[in-house]
Amino acid sequence: MKINFILFCLFGFITSCALLDNEEASVPAYIYVPQVKFIAQPSKEGDSIHKFVDVWISKSGLALGTIGIPALLPVKFTDSADITIDAGILKSGMNDERIPYPLILPYTKRMRLVPGRIDTIVPEFMYYPQAKFPIFEDFDVIGSFFELNSLYKQSGDTILRVQDKRALIPGKNSGQLVLSPTTTTYQLLASNPLNNLPGGNSPVFLELDYNTNLPLDIGYYYREPGQSAETRSSIVQLFPTNSWNKVYIALNLEIASRRAGTSFRFYIGIFNPRLEKAEIFLDNLKVVYLD
Repeated sequence: MKINFILFCLFGFITSCALLDNEEASVPAYIYVPQVKFIAQPSKEGDSIHKFVDVWISKSGLALGTIGIPALLPVKFTDSADITIDAGILKSGMNDERIPYPLILPYTKRMRLVPGRIDTIVPEFMYYPQAKFPIFEDFDVIGSFFELNSLYKQSGDTILRVQDKRALIPGKNSGQLVLSPTTTTYQLLASNPLNNLPGGNSPVFLELDYNTNLPLDIGYYYREPGQSAETRSSIVQLFPTNSWNKVYIALNLEIASRRAGTSFRFYIGIFNPRLEKAEIFLDNLKVVYLD
């Protein structure tokens, strides 16, 4: 009887330890991303301003989750691993299509996660080293990649540089689109066509910081080989804002739908039938792709 009692106690002790072990194993570790940083080279990449809305977190190629910033993600495994974080954007400004931005280098950190512990990561994102900027307009240097489309230009239409409190970064230039009192249609057009944009499914994006009281139409003119005149195509319409906003407009499907050798000239258009006073400011207008 005494031996049976000892065996019963021993079995209970072992079972309790196993339960504790299982309980500890079921407690997740946590990855906390309170914010992210974006580092750009001002001379050729623009200001370090972003609109990354979420993070895509993975471990050794295995997706762990996508979550809005600030992000708190429970993770079941507790061994050391390389944690990779991608910056997420709204594709072409659409809330219903979120993607990791393919032109930004993922952030990777080697770490050991502990059950019940919250590990904080503030990833620093930057463009891939092979990123190309065939259009880069920050309004801070002499000259411009854009001009007013002569088909619509009226006397008094122009573009100014401002660096007061209306600018994206006060003290640095932003562009202001100025419409004459009788202008109903205004279009800022790329001065020179782009002829060698990568086709297929290669990522190509148009980025733009903007602050506007009128809707903006973003699109392009294209000329395929053998075509005598340019054809216009609209991509997306941007709604008026009450402050500065940023958009990442995907171009790869537009480019892939055209024949090889097609030239493109991108534009920003305004239609103002009610002749409202325009308050439109732009900055960091760029076309980006990977070489």
